[in-house]
Amino acid sequence: MSQHIAAAFAELRDRMVNGCNEVAAVRHFEDMAAERDRAIVGVLKAVATANDV
Repeated sequence: MSQHIAAAFAELRDRMVNGCNEVAAVRHFEDMAAERDRAIVGVLKAVATANDV
């Protein structure tokens, strides 16, 4: 991997981590985990419904 591409990936990673930290700083972990779990269940139900059609 070229040095330019590696630097771009590192910058992207850093920006994503910083963004996640900003969001997490004002929310409780349990709330975020519950929201994630509801979203996963929603996707699984949608897939199951699509497979029934």
